[in-house]
Amino acid sequence: MKTVVDCTPTSARVRPNGPLLAPYASPSGVPAALVLDFAAGAYQVDGVSQSDPTVFARLSDARVFASDGILRPVAQDVPRLAYEPVTAAAHGLMIEAASTNLALHSEDVTQSDWITDGATTQADMLTDPASGTAMDVLREDTSLASDHRMYQTLSGITGDEWSFSAFVSPQGRTRVKLRIVGLDASSGRINADFDLGSENFETSSSGTASPDITARMTRINALNDIWRLSVSGVPYVAGGAGTLRANVILLDDTGENFYDGDGVSGMGVWGLQVEAAARPSSYLPSQTVAATRAGEFAHVPLGPWFDTSKGTVIAVYRPNGVLDGETVLSFNDASTANAINVALAAGQTQIDVVSGGTNGTAGLSVAQAETQRTVCAVAYETNNIGASWNGGAVQSNGTATMPAGLTQLSIGRLGDDSQPLNGTLERLVYYPERLSDSDLQILSAG
Repeated sequence: MKTVVDCTPTSARVRPNGPLLAPYASPSGVPAALVLDFAAGAYQVDGVSQSDPTVFARLSDARVFASDGILRPVAQDVPRLAYEPVTAAAHGLMIEAASTNLALHSEDVTQSDWITDGATTQADMLTDPASGTAMDVLREDTSLASDHRMYQTLSGITGDEWSFSAFVSPQGRTRVKLRIVGLDASSGRINADFDLGSENFETSSSGTASPDITARMTRINALNDIWRLSVSGVPYVAGGAGTLRANVILLDDTGENFYDGDGVSGMGVWGLQVEAAARPSSYLPSQTVAATRAGEFAHVPLGPWFDTSKGTVIAVYRPNGVLDGETVLSFNDASTANAINVALAAGQTQIDVVSGGTNGTAGLSVAQAETQRTVCAVAYETNNIGASWNGGAVQSNGTATMPAGLTQLSIGRLGDDSQPLNGTLERLVYYPERLSDSDLQILSAG
């Protein structure tokens, strides 16, 4: 990606209907004016193939699974192109909010910040997701009728939403529990019990914890049997400033955490992360202090290829957040008062056409699942908005006024840089025409 002042093409032109543009032309033959195919690495502006025209910023390094399935660092201000670690499927450009990993020594649980109970820890025993050999093992001891666990105590607002995530690998035990305990005048706790053998999990809460818990399990390395697990929720609904405890607890073959240890069995653990967030973000390594990853910002300046009165945009994306206050894309004037948005709210993807601060497109929305790959096609002109998702029937709205003064396409954020996507954008294609409803349904099925 590079910084540009204007997107007017300067490199060698190709014919608008030539072979380069053919894969992105609409079914009715309308050529695309802007192509940002992050997954395929193909970029075009007004019929010209070029390097990615997106202006990008992130004031820290970050981590991402590369095309070889390895978790790799990416330097400051360099965009992250994410891949599915097992299948190598390209997920495209990653956009996340800033986040902090409060857990210390995320890759070395033999340090004194991690306390063991009925267990021991051994350093650098297994292959880790970054293709090193830094994964430690939490191994149960021979204590009878005992928990076998490790934990770290942290400071925080116990009534906030928290996420605890870890990379694990079975080493005699295939079941493990992640738990967050709120210790501010309470022992409220949220739990997720994972069975790596059956690839299932269940959640539970107790005490003053909220029963609204989310857990995730994702295999990230089939050869070495590595998974990323997480539990998210509120450990103490009425809590204030206090302490929390993040636990990794071994479970026996029946799923019990209170059992006689054999002194041998255990679980590989690495990359432990505790965030004051409703969902886990990408991995952020820490050592002796909490570590912060900066947020990501991306936009494309609008040029002569953009029509202010009409257009169609196709977006392919995977949200990773709570689906309530995130943005897929926004054509805007560097504010939220004049914009055409594809946004996430109340568990849905919705279309907002905002002119002078007034949203004229109420009701254009569809249910959206977390981490679901979605193809959204939106066509617009005054009093004629249409949208289709994943090949579904076109929804229409006939009351919108087109916003004036649009200057940029914000990727994964609103015009004021708020409401980050917390996910990936695989592809974005813009046409300077209001395509037909038939075209929309065909394009959203792709």
